[in-house]
Amino acid sequence: MFKILAIIPARYGATRFPGKALAHILGKPMILWVLEGTRQSKRLDNIIVATDSQLIYDTVCSAGFQPAMTSSDHQSGTDRIWEVAQNYHCTHVLNIQGDEPLINGRVIDRLLSILDKKPNLEMATMIKPFERFEDAKDANRVKVVVDENERAIYFSRSVIPYPLGLSDYPDYRYLLHVGIYLYRKDFLKRFIEHGQSALEKIERLEQLRALAMGSEIYTVLTDHPLAGVDSPDDIPRVEALLKGPLPA
Repeated sequence: MFKILAIIPARYGATRFPGKALAHILGKPMILWVLEGTRQSKRLDNIIVATDSQLIYDTVCSAGFQPAMTSSDHQSGTDRIWEVAQNYHCTHVLNIQGDEPLINGRVIDRLLSILDKKPNLEMATMIKPFERFEDAKDANRVKVVVDENERAIYFSRSVIPYPLGLSDYPDYRYLLHVGIYLYRKDFLKRFIEHGQSALEKIERLEQLRALAMGSEIYTVLTDHPLAGVDSPDDIPRVEALLKGPLPA
């Protein structure tokens, strides 16, 4: 019924961490950690790395995975993904960030399982609880609030909801947005054609475009210890997690 194409956008010239996709983690380029974890999924039909870098292209190809060369002029990873996705026959597109080296098939298939309950959804993503409230103050870690039906209400780099009286709600779990997106292909086309929204420009968060369009973003909770890499300082933390006993 569903044909799901996973695309991993990976550009070389990242502003905060140039060459990030090829940064070595325990002796292996990060993009290969992402690809090997993604390959464990039982529900994906194809996996492609969308890149504008010959170095990344060659690294992916040499490891036996499928790269696609894309324009270097894209404003976002989603634009890069659409350049590839529009040429493939699929019902859904899964956007997996190239800086999530702890991703694995169990996490991916947990997100994709939402299609069993909501086959007509336009968009879905993953969330996980912050382990410490202090971590929620980091602007590089995107926060999300959801409604009682697990739909996203808003995403922000700011702390949301604002803890005016945090001591009154000691059990509240602040939620981290994990950058994995599932799109219905026809919705992804409309998303790209819509162009940036005002909220998206302010927060620099693409997912706010979907909310501005009036679309629903369903969320799926995970407890897997995912850890995105935003700067070289994040690599030791990721390596420590990879050396430890990760969930199967």
